[in-house]
Amino acid sequence: MDKLKNLSKNILLVISSITLMFIIAETGKRAYDKIVHGFDFFGKVYRNDPSSMFIYTDRGRRNRPFATNTFIHPQRRKVVHVKINSLGFRYDELSPEKKNEFRILILGDSITQGMRFNRDEVYVGQLEKLLNTGNDTGIKFQVINAGVGDIGLAEEVEILRENGIKAQPDLVGIGFYLNDSRAPWGVFVEKGYNYFILKHSRFIRWLYRRIFVERYVRLIGKSRVAWVETFNERKWVNDRETFYRMIEEAESDWGAAWRDSSWKFIEKKLDEALKLAEEHNFRIFLFSFPVSVQVEAEFFDNKPQRILKKICEERNIPFLDLLPVMRENREKNLFYDQCHPTFTGNTIIAEALYKFLKNSRLLDLAMAEQYHQQAK
Repeated sequence: MDKLKNLSKNILLVISSITLMFIIAETGKRAYDKIVHGFDFFGKVYRNDPSSMFIYTDRGRRNRPFATNTFIHPQRRKVVHVKINSLGFRYDELSPEKKNEFRILILGDSITQGMRFNRDEVYVGQLEKLLNTGNDTGIKFQVINAGVGDIGLAEEVEILRENGIKAQPDLVGIGFYLNDSRAPWGVFVEKGYNYFILKHSRFIRWLYRRIFVERYVRLIGKSRVAWVETFNERKWVNDRETFYRMIEEAESDWGAAWRDSSWKFIEKKLDEALKLAEEHNFRIFLFSFPVSVQVEAEFFDNKPQRILKKICEERNIPFLDLLPVMRENREKNLFYDQCHPTFTGNTIIAEALYKFLKNSRLLDLAMAEQYHQQAK
């Protein structure tokens, strides 16, 4: 009996010790994150797969409805205010009834979400200002930022299906980046991040990455960021061989756009978006962000954009390739990294989109359809 009692005490002591160690480790990791990163951005703004707490699906990350955050961005060293509305969009609350409003919903990833900037500084906000400046039609243009960091076309179509339709858009723009065919996570073991304990414990999540994710990456000899060292050396600016080697290294990221196998998936998701557009009476257009190496290299390679243009033409989707206008302005400071535009880059994108919407008559056609629907 005494042996059983002692065993129970020892088991309880072990459990208590492990629990205490976990609490200390978790508290320490959270404190470290707050001190080193300066803000608890991801926990406040993002939530993972809203469809399930335990099982990974392709629905991926979403903005947390009603989330707010204010922080000093470490790169720009400027105060950034983030406010998410009830639909999960970086925009003001939308009226359930449109009154002289023309709504353009912009889907995209971190480029579109633009968390280095305040809302009106991102190309989406700048486009809204351009459309409303000198506008004497009596119609207010609302350009709604539905961007979410680290998602692809599959998640963007799901966002459109879930809440985008509720915004009653007249036009939907898809901000396409070259890694949009891939899943939100680059290697399959990262799907484990969606389990309950990994969602809620930063220490366990860190441990999981160290033990499983990084080990897997070492074993297969590849990484989502294997190309970064080559990118930073910048030999690719003048050397074609280095340029194409870097594309291969980045095959789980933006390099996927040079693989022919990636595009079947893109076609499938665009067809789903078109079906939603037909069912809910809005038009779709697509614009493509280049990777910075395409802009800055001395030679020209637009293979992904050519393929995407052909896909859009086959589906009668108006398409804007931003690579030419970015190359025209390549002497300016356009990028923070391989893809995220500076304020200047955002301004150039906004102006290009404004001209595109005006010249393509997309606005006129969509406004005519809106008037027709209201008259019914």
